[in-house]
Amino acid sequence: MNRLVMIMSVSILLAACNGGGRGDGNGDAGMDASPGEDAGTDAGGGADAGDAGADSGTPGYTRIPLQLPDDFPDVDGFGLFDVAIAADRAWVSAYTSIVVQPGWTDNGPVAIFERQGNGAFAVASAPDSRMVFFPYLCAVDDNEVYVTLVDTKTDETGFGRIFAREIGPEPVFAEEPAPEAPQGRNIMSMRSACFSGGNLWLYGSTQIGDDIYSNVPFVFHRAATGEPWETIALPDAVTAPSYGTGVTSAWIQPNGSGFYAFSSGESVSIFFRTPEGAWSNAFEATTQEVAQILDLTGDSGYFEGVAGTQSGLDAGMGGFLRFGRPGFSLEPVPDTSELWAAACDSSGRLYVGGCKYDESDAGLSSVTVLFRTDYTDQTEILPRRDGRIQRFTFPKKGQGPGLAILDFTLDPAESGLYEVAVP
Repeated sequence: MNRLVMIMSVSILLAACNGGGRGDGNGDAGMDASPGEDAGTDAGGGADAGDAGADSGTPGYTRIPLQLPDDFPDVDGFGLFDVAIAADRAWVSAYTSIVVQPGWTDNGPVAIFERQGNGAFAVASAPDSRMVFFPYLCAVDDNEVYVTLVDTKTDETGFGRIFAREIGPEPVFAEEPAPEAPQGRNIMSMRSACFSGGNLWLYGSTQIGDDIYSNVPFVFHRAATGEPWETIALPDAVTAPSYGTGVTSAWIQPNGSGFYAFSSGESVSIFFRTPEGAWSNAFEATTQEVAQILDLTGDSGYFEGVAGTQSGLDAGMGGFLRFGRPGFSLEPVPDTSELWAAACDSSGRLYVGGCKYDESDAGLSSVTVLFRTDYTDQTEILPRRDGRIQRFTFPKKGQGPGLAILDFTLDPAESGLYEVAVP
């Protein structure tokens, strides 16, 4: 049985997230703020022994140390953004931070970590970058993986870039031509659905300067590496400028057919595109806050899905957004604040991660939410721990533990990359 999964969340304007199409990258936002950039400013340190283990019925979380090499450009810290696993290789992307003056920190160049087999993660060679936002990963296999990101020529000018891994044993990424925004506009977010041979579908939003009410969505396509980029016509209903975040996630086939999620401020919609390029509205919801559908995951054919918090649910409650026959239905999940990431394991079970926020005299804290479903009405909430699951993925082929990015931990030093063994 094949399935589609969706994560939906009410979020601040210009937010970001992960998913797949089904390459591995979805969701998103503009350059001013990103919940994906809360994963701490230093992801180094030693590995934890693990919280528990699969045999105990409790997820086992083992922290994986990451460090920048001495020859990396001078930065003041880094935080993790996205993660992908193929078969024998895995990648983690990170944004870096530079303290301009007390109280003022800018983003710096991107860092791309690669792990081969059971080895340690090491920083890959990549083109120089200046001030990077939203370095999304998309892996086809061990030798074909892409990083799509927004870089800046000035503090207010964003443009899209594509780094592709070169074939070979060494972790080396080279730049490939990216589409340009229309005259007078900046790329604010850019993500990809990637397929074999360099078949890429890019989606996101553009904006005029710092006018957050001028965002419009885009979808670009190239058929193969070296081929020209084509601008894909979008539904008229989503092309008006707004303070939304454009195309925030997509689950599609190599021919571009499938589901695309749009945010236009206080409303979200999902449109289905046929192989011939015809669009039809599959879902629409109006919220009291800026909302976006953050993640899509699954494989081809039969579609079902999940979603995170949205206005209209009780406070502090997330929910599934299932897509089956005849359409979407929202099913609340109690005691959940936000759902951020979804992943399917090798047996086809769906895992969804996020958090529950708790506020006390000591301030705001969070505990992980990790639950799984076999696409029936049964949803199993797994035991919790400190922090928020921001990204989560399993190997694309074969079996093995997943990788997760945790942030919002009580101890900032505990934020970072974790290997997760699920029961």
